[in-house]
Amino acid sequence: MRMGRRLGLIAVSAGVTLTAWVCGGDHGTPTSPKLTTVRVDVGVLGDATPRLQPGDTLQFWAEAAEASGSKSDVTNLATWSSSNTAVATVSAGGLVSGVTQGTAAIKATYDTLSGQIDTQISILACSKSTLTPASRVYSPWGFTPCSDDDGVYGQKVNVATAPACTWTASSDVPWLGIDCYAMRQTFTPTAAGSGSFSYGLVANNTPSARSGHITVTFSDGTRISHSVTEEQPSCSYLTSPVQSTVPKAGGTGSFDVQVSPSTCAWSVLVPLDMMLSPSSGVGAGHIDYRVVTSNPYPFDRQLTIGITPVGDTSPGTNHKVFQSQ
Repeated sequence: MRMGRRLGLIAVSAGVTLTAWVCGGDHGTPTSPKLTTVRVDVGVLGDATPRLQPGDTLQFWAEAAEASGSKSDVTNLATWSSSNTAVATVSAGGLVSGVTQGTAAIKATYDTLSGQIDTQISILACSKSTLTPASRVYSPWGFTPCSDDDGVYGQKVNVATAPACTWTASSDVPWLGIDCYAMRQTFTPTAAGSGSFSYGLVANNTPSARSGHITVTFSDGTRISHSVTEEQPSCSYLTSPVQSTVPKAGGTGSFDVQVSPSTCAWSVLVPLDMMLSPSSGVGAGHIDYRVVTSNPYPFDRQLTIGITPVGDTSPGTNHKVFQSQ
């Protein structure tokens, strides 16, 4: 007697293999229409950047791709793990929590037979740091030398950041220096976390306004800048070259005075031990000088010739003469 046909479905592993058995007569003949997970994709909800602050959370998702091309959300079915729980932890359902600065790989595994993609996340401890104030604008004179609201070391900028963040402040122009006495181009505090730095700037005697920046770079790569602008003076006075040398016994030299606009007048402040000509002028000029005494010191000495505005409040300039020992 011929036996009837029977159809049975056996689930071997959730979302992994579905095998249909068709039995006829006294034996069964298996067929092979399989639905097999070939890959697990991991991402961040809303396609956000996988980056967060210590104490913040970020939702990850996991998706299973089948050999047939279909995909299914397995966020709540996957097993989640972090390669570095000291940096970031992840709970069931893919919610990642930042712990401290660093990098951790967040992984979702759906069935041991399936593939996986690791996603790197960077925990940026310093990206919410701020500088107060963010910028300042000064007259051509800058400010009263080495004084500010608290009277310490120049114009103060406060740095607010996370306790674990170390940082370095750097100036991008030579006329803007950190600590107005030392006028350093870089400064690194001795302790991590919030703090401050102060700066000084040289008066602007150029023909135009100028801007510079002090950029604070944090240990995680975050960079923020304090901007400084000095306004244009009504008269600009420059010397070319800015310095010269004479031997120990004395000697002669010369330099040009560059003036803008050409109607600006000037006079010369000459130090002792020197003679020069002319002693004043209007617009561009050329000055010849002589150092008439020998250098009495066991080191090189500096003699400064000052160019002072006449009838104008703009900053002047100077020419430096170095006399050998």
